[in-house]
Amino acid sequence: MVKQQLVDKLPKRIRSIKFGIQSNQDITNQAVVEISDRLLYDIENNRAPYHHGPLDSRLDCGRVLLEEPERQQFLKELRRPMDNLRRTQICKNINQQCRKVKICPYCASVNGQIRKVGVLKLLHDKFVSYNKSTSAKKVPPESKIKFHNSFNEARQENPDLDKHLHKAMEDLNPLRVLNLFKTISPSDCELLGLDPTEGRPEMFIWQFLPAPPVCVRPSVAQDSASNEDDITTKLADIVWTIMEQWEYLQTQIAMNGPSVWPGAQQVLKKEDGGYKISLKFGNRDLVAKSLTIGDVVERHIEDGDIVLFNRQPSLHKLSIMSHLAKVRPWKTFRLNECVCNPYNADFDGDEMNLHVPQTEEARAEAINLMGVKHNLLTPRNGEPIIAATQDFITAAFLLSSKDTFFDRKTFAYMCMHMLDSQTAIDLPPPTIIAPVALWTGKQLFNVLIRPNKQSPVRINLDVKCKSFKARLGQCPDMDPNDGWLVVWNSELTNRGFSIGVGDVFPTESLRAEKENLVSIAYRQSDKLIELFKKGELEKAPGCNMEQTLENSISGILSKVRQQAGEYCIDTLSRNNAPLIMAKSGSKGSDINVAQMVALVGQQIIGGQRVPDGFQDRSLPHFHKNARQPPSKGFVKNSFYSGLEPTEFLFHAISGREGLVDTAVKTAETGYMSRRLMKSLEDLSTQYDDTVRTSSGSVVQFQYGADRLDPVDMEGPTGPVQFYRTWTHAENITWDNNEPSLSPDEIRRLCASMLEGERKRFPRLGLLNNEELDYEDGSDYAIDEHESGRRFLQAIESHVEGLASKLSRVRKLAGMGDGETVLGSGAQDHAERTAKVTASALILFIRLSLEKYKKAHVEPGHAVGAVGAQSIGEPGTQMTLKTFHFAGVAGMSITQGVPRIKEIINASKAISTPVITCPLLNTQQIEAAKVVKARIEKTLLSDVLRSIEDEWRVNEGNVVLWIDTDALADMHLGIDVYDIAQAICRERKLKMQPGDITISTGRIAIRLRPIGGTPGRGKSAASDGGDLLVRANFLRRTLPSVPISGYPHAMRALIETSDDNSHRVLVEGYGLRDCMATEGVVGTQVRTNSVMECGEVLGIEAARTTIADEINAVMGYMGIDPRHMQLLSDVMTFKGEVLGITRFGLSKMRDSVLHLASFEKTPDHLFEAAAGMKVDQIEGVSEGIIMGQTMCVGTGAFQVVRRLGIQPGDLRQKPTLFEDAWNAEMKKKGSKRAQL
Repeated sequence: MVKQQLVDKLPKRIRSIKFGIQSNQDITNQAVVEISDRLLYDIENNRAPYHHGPLDSRLDCGRVLLEEPERQQFLKELRRPMDNLRRTQICKNINQQCRKVKICPYCASVNGQIRKVGVLKLLHDKFVSYNKSTSAKKVPPESKIKFHNSFNEARQENPDLDKHLHKAMEDLNPLRVLNLFKTISPSDCELLGLDPTEGRPEMFIWQFLPAPPVCVRPSVAQDSASNEDDITTKLADIVWTIMEQWEYLQTQIAMNGPSVWPGAQQVLKKEDGGYKISLKFGNRDLVAKSLTIGDVVERHIEDGDIVLFNRQPSLHKLSIMSHLAKVRPWKTFRLNECVCNPYNADFDGDEMNLHVPQTEEARAEAINLMGVKHNLLTPRNGEPIIAATQDFITAAFLLSSKDTFFDRKTFAYMCMHMLDSQTAIDLPPPTIIAPVALWTGKQLFNVLIRPNKQSPVRINLDVKCKSFKARLGQCPDMDPNDGWLVVWNSELTNRGFSIGVGDVFPTESLRAEKENLVSIAYRQSDKLIELFKKGELEKAPGCNMEQTLENSISGILSKVRQQAGEYCIDTLSRNNAPLIMAKSGSKGSDINVAQMVALVGQQIIGGQRVPDGFQDRSLPHFHKNARQPPSKGFVKNSFYSGLEPTEFLFHAISGREGLVDTAVKTAETGYMSRRLMKSLEDLSTQYDDTVRTSSGSVVQFQYGADRLDPVDMEGPTGPVQFYRTWTHAENITWDNNEPSLSPDEIRRLCASMLEGERKRFPRLGLLNNEELDYEDGSDYAIDEHESGRRFLQAIESHVEGLASKLSRVRKLAGMGDGETVLGSGAQDHAERTAKVTASALILFIRLSLEKYKKAHVEPGHAVGAVGAQSIGEPGTQMTLKTFHFAGVAGMSITQGVPRIKEIINASKAISTPVITCPLLNTQQIEAAKVVKARIEKTLLSDVLRSIEDEWRVNEGNVVLWIDTDALADMHLGIDVYDIAQAICRERKLKMQPGDITISTGRIAIRLRPIGGTPGRGKSAASDGGDLLVRANFLRRTLPSVPISGYPHAMRALIETSDDNSHRVLVEGYGLRDCMATEGVVGTQVRTNSVMECGEVLGIEAARTTIADEINAVMGYMGIDPRHMQLLSDVMTFKGEVLGITRFGLSKMRDSVLHLASFEKTPDHLFEAAAGMKVDQIEGVSEGIIMGQTMCVGTGAFQVVRRLGIQPGDLRQKPTLFEDAWNAEMKKKGSKRAQL
């Protein structure tokens, strides 16, 4: 039967949710039956549900549950009231308000401490103050005496209780607490933060327990018995516990389990309340004969059904897409391998989920919004993600390879595979005619593009792809090393393609070249090691000699594998299978080929060569302090030749590091993606082009500052790739008879076509709204239309480039820009090299404007969720390592997942803070050294030659010998007197200027005891001991005294670029000090510390820093900058930098359900109930929880339907007074008529 569309009787929508506590009267009003027996079935009455049992069937009263949601079962009048799980929090609030009141002002009882003991139990230590008091005159209060007298009977039975009686506490059972809560006055309720009319404290204690209906906890029949739902079992246990074991009542409720539904197919009958018939146990013939119109049959999937396919983890929206089902035998899912990339699926046993939409609305949204053909491009940056992969690319490479020919039979057979039987195919003329007609593989692509002359298809094979790159000197058309994606797979069914031992067998020339490369690298390494042993190795900036050696050798050995890989590509046969896959881009790379054929190369562990795991050596197989390549993880053998034992171990260590890194990275990036999604999920574009939260707060006034959708970007960041668009327009409008325009005509035509677009973007003043010049670029004239003006300017720039090229050609022919008639030879030359026709130019401008308008982000687009996925999904590919700063061996900076966590957490203390200081004098290294000395924190130990003690009778000195040569070389600009002042300024030394004597290169510090004059009140021996302690203290402390630089600038390095310009990199904090340093361009100083940047330069600078730092870490992954800008705006739109954590989220959003769906769920719900909060149900999480339409996408608007009412049908509604007056007049008129 055909399933009817579900239509609600009355459209309803939940506008808000008010959190609170149900009163006893509310629960009683909603109840329909009392549960007072633990029995489920009446055995004597043919196993009917037992009356007043957990399965009592009197719930629905013969009607559908959804029509009367207020009818539910409940456990009525429990033998004892039950504590709510938050009772302890209420008691804590009471104690906080009354903690200074020793005696209750209402009952004169002693107030003590409330202690939580065990699970859900409270004790009242009333007399804790009396017991702790040590006063000899203390008098026990009267209530204490009464409390002890209550134990008289127990003391008589067990006299040993006397010595423990002072530890006795009052047991606060639920009934006792309930009575206490009932006596709290309304004014005290307000002090506790509770509403005395809707949320009194006693309402937090259950006296009536609601139970779910029977239909949500069904019984599953099994032969003569039944399998009951966990909730039903718990309800029966609760009734028995109430009667028998009241102490464990709350524990039983807390252990309620989830309900488990049967998976059998069923028939939902329309009549009799819509009951279900199970086809597993029922009479199928009888059910089939009883089917009527309106019954719903839950059937199997058929061919053509719309299904949703999903693979977990769902890292982005393309992890779930819709397909058309094709039912096949066996028990595996099969799909086109070109669609595996968005699912991140491979063929090693991945498990995927299949979902079937049940309503026509769901099917329509699935096929139009989630269909595969509508999601060919990734919203991360607009690149194709559903495209040819692996075997398809290999087959296309082999087809388009040189010297690939087919006879007529084979060529026609392959053409038959490409198109259906309804398409006519015109075979092109053969490339070789005699002795046998042969066609090339490239001609197959010609047929694929245009199968016959009548085909209207005009295709442009230029596509945005990350590997698009034409080799120098080669035509880009069909180049196998570019990113051309052509779907073709049958070629591999006609020829064998596999990898064998012969494919990895190195030739003699390759072996000789490898040995030559390895020997050269070994000699260079040995030379560096020899210089290191002699102490003659020149240190790199910021590195000691050993670090310089390791960095230099690592760089030399890392190039060996790269050079061997390049030689493999040039020398191996073009029929080599691994080489074909690497060159075509279907799988692998040049390095993989080099490792199999030539050598494995240097193993890197933790960003460096293999460290010493044993004493002064990596393995016992090598000498101590050995630094030669074999002892530090260099593997000169290949996988073909086999690894030596030490090489095998080094390679295993490197592989294990990668495995552990992947395992740790999975959890880190998963939690990071969840936090991003929760913080950005309800951001969407509005009809006024702003990006707002679900509550209406503005995050961006224009999405991405240009209102363009990243999925529609052709260029790196622009909506139109002008060169591609012009080539397309030129090719499809080419006409040999149409003359070329002159350069002046090109400019005039472009200006006339863009004149109307210019009028759409008038430039008005910000204050008086006066019209300004269109070309005015001042700050006063900047408005929301700047992105549109920049795009029109980009079109004009490209057209001007076409006109300039034509102008140069005409100039070579001796003609000007305005002339329209050339000589025949000049005319032919100009049209061959730079022809620009009117039809091509008009089509180019129209296509550019259409693409720009199409790229405009649509209102309601969930830009927040897409941005969170675009950042979180590539994050799984990042590592957890710390990399060296570019160009500086001694400066390391945290990258990858740890750096992203620091940014989104808004951490104040980051692991590697770096300040970049551009210099006024960038060419002279001496100027850079002076600035470095002014900034870097310099300690006394850096210029200290030695420390000595001088002792005389009852006195002594600590003498510092300063290295004046080092002081001059460091360009500190200080002398010995400045050092002495720095010592006096150090507070922990407690030094006075009179204690220091200065001479050339020498500072003498007189020793004196701290806290008095020597010899007063002490013996000489004691004074001498104090002086010795003081001397040892100074010897330990003085080397760490800062004498120059900024206190938080721990280190500074000079970075030299390729053009020999310099800048200073500072490791540490102190942005404000660095900006004010002489010799530094203060307006260009940058720091990677977001919080420090916000404190010094303001919130806008912090916003820019967040986007720049995320781009610095993830820029190579091709993430559109609009996603990064949106994340930075979310973290700063409140006026302060908020982290993407539960603390930052609580400041961004105030929705109870939104916060509860993230973390600390019970706390948010209980606090909302206690505070009587109202949730307006505006966000995404709230809509999902409540099962209603979200405020993004198709739910971002409401449809207003025309009612078809005539103008005369609508009249002004009369007031109540007019209705009464008219009625009175009618009565009087009727009485007069009767008279």
